Amino acid sequence: MLIPLPASEIARRDEAREEFAAYFRDLAARRRAEPRDDLLSALVSVSDGGDALSEEELLATCVLLLVAGHETTANLIGNGALALLRDPAQLELFRARPGNVQAAVEELLRYDPPVQLTRYTGGRDTPRHLSLGHGIHFCLGAPLARLEGQVALAKLFERDVALASGDLAHRDDLVLRGLRDLPVTIRA
Repeated sequence: MLIPLPASEIARRDEAREEFAAYFRDLAARRRAEPRDDLLSALVSVSDGGDALSEEELLATCVLLLVAGHETTANLIGNGALALLRDPAQLELFRARPGNVQAAVEELLRYDPPVQLTRYTGGRDTPRHLSLGHGIHFCLGAPLARLEGQVALAKLFERDVALASGDLAHRDDLVLRGLRDLPVTIRA
């Protein structure tokens, strides 16, 4: 049974949504006036057969890119950190071989991906995971997400980090897989 949100929570969400939209509308207007070499400038100038993106399509695309990019990367880092903290031998290998951080992040993406729809492609000489999509559904921000995961996990595990006591809970989401929080202790 779904429990309706309190009116105050609905009002806060609506206000935040409007502020978010206003931010992107202002930024898009600035990019139309003075285009730069960036994704938003390309989006505001997009046309397909003479049709341009409507304001709503542009806003929806901007929100999708920002939210999807944040959510998947945060889940990659959280899921990856948890996997390493739960397996001390793998954590030790991760720390001992900093040159292998790229391969480690790929394995963490495969092991516990931020998006839980498919696992790997078949029929190839070297099977590849689909953690960041495939084909027309390939994540536009995949290279950045991988790099952010590599940097964040490498920096985190330069320190003596341990899993703190407490219950772990994943967010309730059918597609995305991420922790509500990851309690850790950083020892001096």
